[in-house]
Amino acid sequence: MRIVQILCRLFSILLLIKGEIVHHYYWRDYMGYLPYDGVSFEGVYVAQIPGHGMLPASFYPETKEAVSEVFGKKLVSKIYIKILCDPNIENFYWENTTTDDLSFDKSDNLVVGGIEADIPLYVGRIFHEGIWKISKVISPDSRFRGYRGWNNSTGTQHHSDNFEVLKYKRKAISPRC
Repeated sequence: MRIVQILCRLFSILLLIKGEIVHHYYWRDYMGYLPYDGVSFEGVYVAQIPGHGMLPASFYPETKEAVSEVFGKKLVSKIYIKILCDPNIENFYWENTTTDDLSFDKSDNLVVGGIEADIPLYVGRIFHEGIWKISKVISPDSRFRGYRGWNNSTGTQHHSDNFEVLKYKRKAISPRC
């Protein structure tokens, strides 16, 4: 028993030295009510909706709709919505960035929000048309890189090279022994 505890502590120290990130967040199905541990900022929840993959989205509680962008158009869903959850919202923070500054060496603690056409998507937001819009940030190695949201007035894509990305604070892995 004592040997197992020692091995667990050594494993924890090795992972701490290696700088591993532990993500305790998860996605819950929206079932008509918001989960107690749902992650929201400025009254907008971080969500996922299907659309040629799973897309990061804004969930607006007042309309019970999640909104994102797909193929250059606004996508609205009232079904098949997932809400980002974590019991500790302090684990998250927004970081201002630009398309040119976003790189893989800075993406190790970005919150993964989904996938589209085999391309990883991260969670990003901008203040646009008088509201916060959470949507997708496309991987820095893609030709479509950057923030992709929507225009409420036209229903078309809104691209921005200046945006915020959602990040998860680094935490050392602490195996349960």
